[in-house]
Amino acid sequence: MERVKGVKKEEEEIHLIPDISPMREGIIADTNEASEIIYSVQRSEIPREINNITDGEYQKFKEKFIKENGSIMIEPITGLSDDIKLFLESIKNQTPKEQVIDIEKFIRTISYYDMKNGEVMPIKRGTLPDERFEIMSTRIDELKEKTPDESLQGKLYAGVCADFAVLASATLREAGFLSGILSGFLASGKSATIGDAHGTAFVVWPNKHGGTEIFSVDGTPSGVAGISGNSLEDLEEIREQKIDKLKEDADKKLTEIQEILNSYDEESIKKLTNGKLEEVLNIVLKYDVSEKNVQVLENLLQSYWYTPFSKLDLQQITNKNSYSRFVEKEIETQKEALKENIKNPGSKLFGVVEEFIQKFQKSGKVSSSQEALLIIDSITDAAKKHLTAQEIKSLTVISTYLKAKQIKGNK
Repeated sequence: MERVKGVKKEEEEIHLIPDISPMREGIIADTNEASEIIYSVQRSEIPREINNITDGEYQKFKEKFIKENGSIMIEPITGLSDDIKLFLESIKNQTPKEQVIDIEKFIRTISYYDMKNGEVMPIKRGTLPDERFEIMSTRIDELKEKTPDESLQGKLYAGVCADFAVLASATLREAGFLSGILSGFLASGKSATIGDAHGTAFVVWPNKHGGTEIFSVDGTPSGVAGISGNSLEDLEEIREQKIDKLKEDADKKLTEIQEILNSYDEESIKKLTNGKLEEVLNIVLKYDVSEKNVQVLENLLQSYWYTPFSKLDLQQITNKNSYSRFVEKEIETQKEALKENIKNPGSKLFGVVEEFIQKFQKSGKVSSSQEALLIIDSITDAAKKHLTAQEIKSLTVISTYLKAKQIKGNK
């Protein structure tokens, strides 16, 4: 986790109606005016994921949100140029997530960061959005005349982050998204100063758990040193890279833990920490387990429990092969019915395995949870030809974790 220092203003930082005052004037310079000093804020190193949903799903979410919170974040901010309207027309058949990513990219493409914004700040101050956009448009024309430069080609607006935040929010609303303005800090290190003040638009989005969250949509042009932040497209790539690295590290740690457990070396086993075990478990359950995986594995365990196979020893090759053929047909049949919406797949799967263990213990078929875990290992081994790598790893890491907990004497 990264820690970022900053200050908290007494008023709410998320503006439902765009705040078009200069961002650097809107930040508290004197901390005596702050109601509270925030010394550290934890921020995940892995960027959050924008849930990939259909247009119909977003429309339903938007209707529910407006019913509960009012329509202020969908009301038009001002009229937009034909260039922006034509662009929005060109992306209307894309998914909502793709549209938001492309809107941010487009605003960055047509915008130019004005390093001499102070020259036009007096006439910007106190203007309405439509007047502000007109000033930004006129300003870029002036800059093109003064300093002919290839970097200005294709640019339609000149301004600063606060201007692009309003432009991005207006465009998002025009496209049908719930949007507003965020004011805060864009910290490059582990502390934030007044010079790190930054403004962006935000989009309101449904998450996978049925709740609501917001994502920053930063229209500030890319490549401006000390000012530009990562685009949504950049964050998607960063997220994938970081998750891949986490998975890779978790796989290595899981192999190490399994080798220690298989060695039956009591001293090595005692040195296993709960933190190390849980880190591997949490990474796999959070990033590797899908809704489909949960349903396949739950059906796998249930089909074993409710058939004569539960009375057979799967270690015997004949029984193992018979069960493998049975599982192949079962999985093929179940694929057609995989439609359940599971909010937390990893947690659900962990609960399914624990419930399976409890069933065996209550039935008297096993005398301990360790024996039940060995049965799960046998089921996994017999069915592995018909399971995905993620499904095999998910059952393996849960089994390994629970075995280690029992060996270490944890309740």
